[in-house]
Amino acid sequence: MYKITVATNCYEKDIDFLLAQNGLKRAFESFNYMFYERLLIINTAEKSPETVRLAENCINEGIIDSYYFTCEHRAEILDHFKIKDFKKRRKLNLSAKQGLVKNLKNIYHFYFPVIGKSRLINPITREYDGEGYSVGPLTAIYFAKGD
Repeated sequence: MYKITVATNCYEKDIDFLLAQNGLKRAFESFNYMFYERLLIINTAEKSPETVRLAENCINEGIIDSYYFTCEHRAEILDHFKIKDFKKRRKLNLSAKQGLVKNLKNIYHFYFPVIGKSRLINPITREYDGEGYSVGPLTAIYFAKGD
């Protein structure tokens, strides 16, 4: 039998629903499976005393086994996975040969990426930063004790 770890990434806007309103408890109950380990990865910019209190309540109630703040472990996780930087720069390429539809599609994907945060540097270059979405799952992998 495999030792399965389940990890939930909790972002700033999820804290109230997942922890204070028992969203996490309801989610784990719906699995109807006894996981080897249940982790909560709190992906926030800083560690708040209220979030710690709510997470500790979840441990005391047996909802989760442990929790980690990504802001406390970011450097060691990036070092462990040998990630130097999440930031990438992309240039918007348009040509007359591509036609209007393809150019509009390129513009849309340039300004509205699927994942990550972007910041416009100038009209033809965008800096893409996927760190906000990537460190949480990497934290879960790093701390999981299951198979």
